[in-house]
Amino acid sequence: MSCTFLAMSLQDLKAVNSYLKSCFLIFPNYNLGHGLMEMAYNEYINEYYAKIGQFGKMKSPFEWDIVTRGLVAMTIEGFVGFFITIMCQYNFFRKPQRLPVSNKPIEDDDIDVGNERRRVLRGDADTDVLKIQNLTKVYKSRRMGRILAVDRLCTGVRPGECFGLLGVNGAGKTTTFKMLTGDESTTGGEAFVNGNSILKDLLKVQQSIGYCPQFDALFDELTAREHMELYTRLRGVPWKDEERVINWALDKLELTKYADKPAGTYSGGNKRKLSTAIALIGYPSLIFLDEPTTGMDPKARRFLWNLILDIIKTGRSVVLTSHRFGDGYMITVRTKASLYVKEVVRFFNRNFPEAVLKERHHTKVQYQLKSENISLAQVFSKMEQVVDVLGIEDYSVSQTTLDNVFVNFAKKQSDNLEQQETVSTGSVQSPIKRILSLLRPRGTTTELQALTVEEPEELESDDEGLISFEEERAQLSFNTDTLC
Repeated sequence: MSCTFLAMSLQDLKAVNSYLKSCFLIFPNYNLGHGLMEMAYNEYINEYYAKIGQFGKMKSPFEWDIVTRGLVAMTIEGFVGFFITIMCQYNFFRKPQRLPVSNKPIEDDDIDVGNERRRVLRGDADTDVLKIQNLTKVYKSRRMGRILAVDRLCTGVRPGECFGLLGVNGAGKTTTFKMLTGDESTTGGEAFVNGNSILKDLLKVQQSIGYCPQFDALFDELTAREHMELYTRLRGVPWKDEERVINWALDKLELTKYADKPAGTYSGGNKRKLSTAIALIGYPSLIFLDEPTTGMDPKARRFLWNLILDIIKTGRSVVLTSHRFGDGYMITVRTKASLYVKEVVRFFNRNFPEAVLKERHHTKVQYQLKSENISLAQVFSKMEQVVDVLGIEDYSVSQTTLDNVFVNFAKKQSDNLEQQETVSTGSVQSPIKRILSLLRPRGTTTELQALTVEEPEELESDDEGLISFEEERAQLSFNTDTLC
């Protein structure tokens, strides 16, 4: 009875083993599982032969067909995979395409950008911590062809300087950082960090920089302390100084009370703080911060600006990106009735002649005012004097941002599109209407027709004083004190 039970179990196990073998042939990465199944099956067979006394048929688990074959296969796979990974890391299979730098002059260049370009090209930026010379990046797309992401960027960052890269989303700020850190290959141009080329001495470049990416590269399961331990070892901080460096970074970024909590439970501001702390590890001479204040509350944002000031006081340089930048003030006035709007416009024309009308709709008027010749105190003083006289319900004064530029630009684009659609709709006639118009008798204009034809009203233009998007961008000039 016992032998019959063993035989039936052995037959079932053989069927299961053959099925698993077919699965392992289909999925060869399961060599380890295959070997374990072979060992278990062999052990079961050995027990069966031992019970019936056939010791000569028992096999060792280290025979070629049982475990050794799987171990050899895994060893070969490991070496081959490691070799392929190294070749991919150094772009052995795909050499980055290099294109010659175009000699065509760049049009619509900002004055400050043009001056910086000339300074770099004539060699005055050779001693800077960061020197970018005609850096270019072109992406290839099957649908859109070649996409120019960065067009001959030239700039230099001096020691102890906080430098800002400003631009709209998609302007190439993050792509520039990726090229400078080695995440992306360059299509043209060159860049140097402490005299080391990003093309020839990338490892030396990476040892001199700290990088806080736009999107937090954190592990949700690791705590802040574990993140710091990981990156201190990757940066080569000595073992004896590891604990001191970690405690300094946690205390500097005010993360001590969250040090032992998983990063996945952090708020957006604390995640940005942790990413910034990682960028400071190893005391790099150049730190890249890609939109570091994203997701931060005003208190955390001010804390980060103070931290950046402390960094540049030590002689290190900081390069940060931002898409919000203000130059002047936006004054929005809302009146109690539309009758007061004309009076408000007259008031601004008389008291703020340099103000630019940005929007006028029903009871709302919005002006842009440059901050060079007037202070906030003067603005509020004059506005408070006429609040009751002009029937002003409320008003606000805020810093000008590129968001305002985008809104105005989109509004003008929408208005132009509507005008084009109106013109095209009114000018295109169907063939039937054309035939009827030809057959219809053409009479002279009578007095009755002249009376029934409505004259177009002379509407007051709401776009009076509006400036174009290109002119607005030309008026925006970068000021480090505004950001830091």
